[in-house]
Amino acid sequence: MGEVLHKVQHIIDKFVRSINKFIKLFLGMIKFVNLKGNIDRAQTKRYAEDLVKLYVSEKNKRTLLEHTNRQLKKYAKDLSATYKQKIDQERIRFKLARYLSPSIVESIIRNKKRLVLGGEQREVTVLFADIRKFTSISEMLNMQDIVGLLNNFFSLMTDIIFKYDGTVDKSIGDCIMVIFGAPFEIENHAVSAVNAAIEMQNAISRRNKKEKKRDAASFEIGVGINSGKVIAGNIGSEKRMDYTVIGDVVNVASRIQVLAKSGQILIGQRTWELIKDSFHIEEFGKSKLKNREKIEKIYEINFTIYKKD
Repeated sequence: MGEVLHKVQHIIDKFVRSINKFIKLFLGMIKFVNLKGNIDRAQTKRYAEDLVKLYVSEKNKRTLLEHTNRQLKKYAKDLSATYKQKIDQERIRFKLARYLSPSIVESIIRNKKRLVLGGEQREVTVLFADIRKFTSISEMLNMQDIVGLLNNFFSLMTDIIFKYDGTVDKSIGDCIMVIFGAPFEIENHAVSAVNAAIEMQNAISRRNKKEKKRDAASFEIGVGINSGKVIAGNIGSEKRMDYTVIGDVVNVASRIQVLAKSGQILIGQRTWELIKDSFHIEEFGKSKLKNREKIEKIYEINFTIYKKD
C-alpha cells in the first residue's frame, strides 16, 4: 500500500509542476506582448507550440491518472479481500486453538480446509484424565482456589497434549477428554496417547512436590485410554459446531478411566495391541464395565520405569 501511495504522490507532483509550467508560459506570453506593444509572430508560434505540447502532455497525464484511479480501486478491492481473509483466518485460528495444537491449526489454515458439518470414520485413540477425590479437595478450598487449581491442571495437561499432537475434545468439570489421530491422522496415535499420559502423570507428580513446599493443595489423576473406530467431525448446528468423536470407543475409554486409581494409566484391548511392543505393560484384569454386557480386558502401563523427576 505504501508503494502505491508513493506512486500517486509522484504523479500529483508532476501534474502540479506541469500546471506551474503552463502558468509561466502564459504569463510570459502576456508579458512579451505588453513589453513589445505588439505580437511577435515567431515568438507567439513558439508559445503556441509549447502550449500544444503541454496540452498533449497533460492529456496523457489525465489518462494516466484515470488508469491510476482504476488501479487504486482494484488495489483497494484486493486489500479489502485480503483483510477479510485475514479476519476469517484469525477467527478460525482462535476457534481451533482451543482444542488443537498450534501446528495442526496452521496446517488447517494453510490447506484452507473449511469447517463443515458432518464426519468421517477413522481409527483414533481416546484418552480421559480425571482428578481423583476432587470433591474432597474442593471442600477444603474456597471458590477462587478451586478455579486456580483447575486452571493449573488444564494448563499442564493441554501443553503436554499439544506436544503429542492431541486434540482437546472437551473439559468436563475436573476431567479432560483428548483425541489422538483426529482431525488429522498421526502416525502411531496410540503410542502418542500413552506417551502423553506418562508425561501427564510425571508432570502432576512434579507439580505436587513443588506445591507441597508452599502448603498448596495437591492432587492426583487417573487416566483411561482406548483405541478403535469412531465417527470424527464437526457436530452441531450451522450456528454452533464442535469437533468431536462419537462411538463405543469413547464410552469404553471413559469407563476405563473410572477404574483407574490415583497415578494409574489403564488401557483397553485395542490400545494394547497397538503399543504392546513399545511399553512395559501389565495385565490389570478383566472387567465388566458399567452399562456394558461385554467383558473387557484391561491393561496397566507400568510407567514408573519411564518416570523423570
